[in-house]
Amino acid sequence: MTWIRYIYFVLTLLTCGQAMFRASFFVGASALVGFALCFFSTATFVGSYLARREHKYTQKQLAGIGAIALVLCACGIALVLWSGFWIALSGGTTITGLEWAVAGIVIAVLTTRKKDAL
Repeated sequence: MTWIRYIYFVLTLLTCGQAMFRASFFVGASALVGFALCFFSTATFVGSYLARREHKYTQKQLAGIGAIALVLCACGIALVLWSGFWIALSGGTTITGLEWAVAGIVIAVLTTRKKDAL
C-alpha cells in the first residue's frame, strides 16, 4: 500500500511543478502547500489514533490532535480552492484541486501505519 502514497507524492509534485513553471508560480506553490497540509494532517491524526495504546493517549489528547488536524486540513482545502488549481487529463477530462485533495486525504487514511504516529 505504501507505493500508492509514493505515486500520489510524485504526481502531486509533477503537476504542481508544471503549474509553477507554465502557468503561475503562486497557483502551483499554494496548491502544493494545500495538498501537503491535507495529507500530512490526516496522516498524523490516523497514525496517532492507531498508536493510541502504545503512546497512552487520552481521549482529550486524541481530540486535540484531531482538532488541529481538522483545522490544518480545512486550511489546505481552502488554499487549494483559492488557488483554482486543476489537473488536465487527456480527452478533455479534468480533476479539480478539491478532488485531488480529497484523494490525498483518502490515501493518507488508507496507507498510514502506527509507526507514523507523533
